Amino acid sequence: MIGNHPNEDEYLMAYSMWQLKNNYKHMNPEDIINKVNAFLVEEFEVEESKIEPNANLMETLELDSLDLVDLVVIIEKNFGFKVKGEDFIGIKTFQDFYDYISSHVTA
Repeated sequence: MIGNHPNEDEYLMAYSMWQLKNNYKHMNPEDIINKVNAFLVEEFEVEESKIEPNANLMETLELDSLDLVDLVVIIEKNFGFKVKGEDFIGIKTFQDFYDYISSHVTA
């Protein structure tokens, strides 16, 4: 039992993220792509037919800086790992994005 420890909320958040990451640890690349595309279509109202591996992520989703913050929150919520802003520097295409998520989920 945890009790009223001052870091209880932090502990619970860390535990929840650990559980999420472990749930997705054994996903294959196709499952990751399907999950990513599903939340992109839902959250950013983009037609799934526009999401192609070599398409430019920012342009296709029409992302601005606030949308990037939303994307970070969605990734953390859906896949259970912390995202660093500098990680997005190398992400240009959807394939880059899939690879980024896959490398963190399956690590």
